[in-house]
This record gives sequence, C-alpha cells and structure tokens, in this order.
Amino acid sequence: MLIGPYGTDEYNRQRAASWKLVKEYGVFDIPGSTIDFEEVICNEGRPCPVLVLLYARMGLHRYNLLEGTKFELSGVTKYVKSKGTCACTYYITLDAIDPAVGSSLQTFQTKVSEQSFGRYILMCNVRVSKPKL
Repeated sequence: MLIGPYGTDEYNRQRAASWKLVKEYGVFDIPGSTIDFEEVICNEGRPCPVLVLLYARMGLHRYNLLEGTKFELSGVTKYVKSKGTCACTYYITLDAIDPAVGSSLQTFQTKVSEQSFGRYILMCNVRVSKPKL
C-alpha cells in the first residue's frame, strides 16, 4: 500500500500534465517546475550551486575530449533537476567560449545522471546549440 498522494487521481493528473510538457518542450526547455522536474534559472540573484557548476564543467570537458576543442565555461543559464529520488538527473543549459576563436558564446546542453546517492557514479551526455550572436 502506498502512503501519501501517490496513486491518487490528482497525482496522476499532475504527472500526466508534467510528461505532456516534456513531450512538447523537452526536459531542457520545460517552462517552470512540474511534479517530476524542478526548473532553476541561474543569475546574479540566484547563483547556481557548486555541484551544478561542476556537472556543467564535466559535460563541457566531455565535449572537448570528443571533439578536440578547448571550450571554457562562461556560465550556467539554467538547469532542470529531476524530483522524487535521492539520485537525481540534471539537465543543464550552459554558455561556453572558445578563447582561440573569439568572444562569441556557444550554448551547450548537458545531461548528468547520478547513478547512486552519495557516490559519484555519473553518466554524462552533451549537445551543442546554435551560437549566440
């Protein structure tokens, strides 16, 4: 028997609405927080946690290793964190710059999944968006 709101009609309705937004926008671009995901915008008033910055650097480092580039992290724009479990998945949107090329920012999105809570067993994927002008 489940304790709490799980399995109720309201919970099921909210969960369905959450996944409808994921299908429409994708997890990286989901607008606001839902029952399954928490969106956090990073700015001067609300800087990103150190763990999110480390995960962003890890994703960028993976891209640099695979592509032979030397992008450097400029900043994290936002991240979306999965809810409901201790080991989370982070969907991070970040800006980076290649100092050899110049000052145009490149946007990256990286997904870092914690495989176990309290143990840094991680999986990481990264993709590149169009450059910001």
